[in-house]
Amino acid sequence: MNTPENTADPLSGKYLMFTVNQIQYAINLLKVKEIVGKKTATPLPESPNYVKGIVTLRGIPMPVIDLKVRLGLPETEDLEDSPIIVLQKVANQGASLIGLLVDKVSDVNMLTPEEIEDIGMAGTHLKQNYILGVSKAEGKEAIILEIDTLLSAEDITLPKGL
Repeated sequence: MNTPENTADPLSGKYLMFTVNQIQYAINLLKVKEIVGKKTATPLPESPNYVKGIVTLRGIPMPVIDLKVRLGLPETEDLEDSPIIVLQKVANQGASLIGLLVDKVSDVNMLTPEEIEDIGMAGTHLKQNYILGVSKAEGKEAIILEIDTLLSAEDITLPKGL
């Protein structure tokens, strides 16, 4: 039976808008648990260069990913003043929370399918399957990220004992 709930476009919804390296990005708000700031990450040995370490949030350790480095940009210099977007991550193993280090969080926008454009990556050799499209809502361009594709299982796996 076709009801409005099951015929709605999966891209429609509320998106958290944020900036990384002066570029506007967006992720589905349903993935976001909260936004925190001024946390010092404890480095993890033998982790990828984009994993800044772990922080403990209300007794729960979570890995913190420098989104700049994960996207192939220069790393974040001032970690103390950078907000962390806390994501609720569903995984068979690993952390239940994961933090994304960004430059600035701006606002939440409601996006419709008409406001999201496909960027036409099909047929290219670029490994950017984590980009869902580009929003031009309210005259501001934002790259919409599929965060589950961008962050792999090894990004959220903490060492045993943590």
